[in-house]
Amino acid sequence: MATSKLANILLDALEDERKAEATYAAVIEKFGPVRPFSNIIARLIHQKCPEGLAGVA
Repeated sequence: MATSKLANILLDALEDERKAEATYAAVIEKFGPVRPFSNIIARLIHQKCPEGLAGVA
């Protein structure tokens, strides 16, 4: 697989993660730190991995 294709795949995955995080944050803002959204937000550190692999960190 070409490096640029892999980078695009990883960037797409990162964008999906960012959209999900925005959704979770909106739920928490409206309803408070309710599960499972508060737990999911706490685990979003893995989002940084694709950024580094794609060279966009």
